[in-house]
Amino acid sequence: MNVLSTEISGFKLHRSMRSFTFGKVNRIGGGNRKGKTTISEAIAWCFYGCDLTGKTKEVFDRLKNTQAKETKVRIDVELPQRDGSIVLFEFCRIRKGKVTSLFLDGQASKQAEFDSLLGPMEPFLSIFIPGYFGTIAVSEPAKARNMLVSSFRSLIKRTSLRS
Repeated sequence: MNVLSTEISGFKLHRSMRSFTFGKVNRIGGGNRKGKTTISEAIAWCFYGCDLTGKTKEVFDRLKNTQAKETKVRIDVELPQRDGSIVLFEFCRIRKGKVTSLFLDGQASKQAEFDSLLGPMEPFLSIFIPGYFGTIAVSEPAKARNMLVSSFRSLIKRTSLRS
């Protein structure tokens, strides 16, 4: 997966729309309360509707900008396909009032469709958020073990298919 860009509005510090473009390696710097962590929170929320700890319940009130009428995060992503090609996708999550809407390439979508392209939330957060897996390993060791076993099974299956 290669996250190319994101647009954030109504999300935490960003009342109006802010755009960020990414390369293969990114260095994000700035002082306290300038929005560094907000970028990763916006990506996690757009993809999975969660915060950086993986919680999905009652997280929106902490993530929204209280002065904005709508919260919107749009992300352009390149995803590798089984045939080796790379396809560009646009993921978007919008929350207006109590209604959350998901869009994939501009068309109404559901979380299951996002998940089918992105994979499960926990492995994503383990790679994307430093310390996420360590936190799970301490608080929920069985869950961490199952996640590792599942990842190894998937890796072994892909490796044996190439042979």
